[in-house]
Amino acid sequence: MSSFFTALKKHIGILLVAHILANIALLPIELFIELSDSLVQEYLLDLSSANHTNSSNVLFFLQLPEMSYGILLWEIIHTFIYLLLFIFAQSGSLGICIEALRDGQGKIYHYFQYGFDFLHRATLLFFVIFAGFSLLFILLLDLIPLLKISWLVISFQVIIGLVMIGYLLGSLYAVVILIAEKTRVLKSIELSFKLLFRDFWKVLSVGIIFAPLIALDLLLESQADTGISSFQEFITSPVNDLLIRLLIDPPQMFITSFFMLFLYFYHLRKRIKHELPPPISTTSSWLPIKKN
Repeated sequence: MSSFFTALKKHIGILLVAHILANIALLPIELFIELSDSLVQEYLLDLSSANHTNSSNVLFFLQLPEMSYGILLWEIIHTFIYLLLFIFAQSGSLGICIEALRDGQGKIYHYFQYGFDFLHRATLLFFVIFAGFSLLFILLLDLIPLLKISWLVISFQVIIGLVMIGYLLGSLYAVVILIAEKTRVLKSIELSFKLLFRDFWKVLSVGIIFAPLIALDLLLESQADTGISSFQEFITSPVNDLLIRLLIDPPQMFITSFFMLFLYFYHLRKRIKHELPPPISTTSSWLPIKKN
């Protein structure tokens, strides 16, 4: 691992600065979404109460069509926007780390260029993986009622959990292969699963590190969510968000990306090197195609 820390020490400055600047650039968009969320919910509540003034029950208003459908539509919209922001950040983080590790010259602009260039394909990759996960989970869940013995039900539930974990581990390196090798979406998923079977323990080590970081991020996000319901409450939240963006997210994101890519280039890539297809063209001419 000494070579890992040597490489990290060499590039840590530019990687940290790039991630901090990117998080600061994305923060106003996230804050705008939070403010919009507050205003939309207040508007829907006012609309419902104006049309149904005879009830003061909050649950009553939530069951009204204009409230339930309106909130559902807005939740879908702003969740999709958050997803795009996350995928942009993930693609940018992987991109600048790829340039640093492979070419030894990661630049701040690489973060934004990779983020924009791979946004559409990384988003498609996410939906394909999510669809496969959901379909597999539903199929396995439908088999439980067929089991009549309690210990079989418990055993099968354990098996379902292991299969789901295996699926997530199998797809873990798909986005890395997609961006680093410029492969197609389905090919990146196929090669990612091959990595799991050919070098299980190294892929598992990434998953073991990755899972607590995700849990920590979700915990911090939930603590930062102040339950905004008015503009007065909204203006106090940027302080919490800014602290997380500057102190927690940048090192967490780039260290995770750097570690995944270090293992990939130095240990895992050789397992699939002879199966890598020619890189497909990208939408931007600035991305050099280099194959080791």
